Amino acid sequence: MPEEIEQVKQLIGFTQKQLESMYRFSPGKKAIDFLVSKEHYRYILGMRDYHNRDTDKVNGCVMLFYKDDPEFQHVEKYGMYGIMFFLEDYTIEKLLQNNPLQYIGPENYHAYMTMVEETSHAFCLMTNITRERQLSLFEIELQASIDKFLLTVVNVARINRGAIPKGYLDIYINDSVELIGEVSPELWNRLKDANYYSSIFCKFLIRNYLLGRKSKKQMKQKINYFYHGTRSRKMELIGRSI
Repeated sequence: MPEEIEQVKQLIGFTQKQLESMYRFSPGKKAIDFLVSKEHYRYILGMRDYHNRDTDKVNGCVMLFYKDDPEFQHVEKYGMYGIMFFLEDYTIEKLLQNNPLQYIGPENYHAYMTMVEETSHAFCLMTNITRERQLSLFEIELQASIDKFLLTVVNVARINRGAIPKGYLDIYINDSVELIGEVSPELWNRLKDANYYSSIFCKFLIRNYLLGRKSKKQMKQKINYFYHGTRSRKMELIGRSI
């Protein structure tokens, strides 16, 4: 099992390096530093009064803790905060069965999306903690949705020697969101909104850069400008992308 976990850590580390390259920012710490076992995850949840403690319904998550939280001393620190990164055994198993750095398809797609989403969450938290900027849960989910699109495109193109099969872009042409497991109505609505607005921005990137005439350099500048902007700037850019 330690060898398998090491493989997953390498995958998470590679994903963070891709995010660092895209957004020209290095937080000075790795997302894998916050990775915990299922036993540790359940222990942390047991310390907190959750409405739903059925951890088997979670594919992965990243949680932020403050100094006065009872769980703070039991998680890895980043600045004045604590962060916990968890991936369910099922997700890890799917990633190990089909390495997404070599192949992305139906067998490992959802597991890959979960891993990218949680790595994006951890990276986004570190970015904004470093800059002492407040961040809403909606912004975190919005950025994760966009990161899932961007890294899928980057890695599918890398695997296929620069080619992007049309089917991979079609996923982002609709405004639906698919979840495995059960979530609260509040989280469902937040994910649905994040998916809707991210799809607008992703369609813009597809039209103007992936299928358009603008260069990859211009696309990188655009996603950098978006990533490092405030929530109001991001929503303004999305509004202008329609």
